[in-house]
Amino acid sequence: MSLKDQIAQDNRTLFFNLDEFGSTHTLAGREVTGLLDVDQAQAGRFAAAIGDLSYCTFYALESDLEGLSLQVGKELTLDKSLYLIRQVSYEEGIVLLTLSARRGY
Repeated sequence: MSLKDQIAQDNRTLFFNLDEFGSTHTLAGREVTGLLDVDQAQAGRFAAAIGDLSYCTFYALESDLEGLSLQVGKELTLDKSLYLIRQVSYEEGIVLLTLSARRGY
């Protein structure tokens, strides 16, 4: 097994395992396993810069998000709440989405 294959297997069987760290979410109408992190430090920094916003980072397997348009500035729904994509990063088969939403959405 190659290192790339081992990382992909570890991502799915450990980090995104529903019995470990993963949880089920609906992202843009698609049910995916992911990790949701509400970063209070980021929230404070961005809220001060652009208004009263709720920030989070959503982590998912890149393979689970294939076909979705993940562009900065685009809106999408996560668990029935509307968010704006602020940043998209790709690391070792994992997509990190930094999202913001106005309170009350």
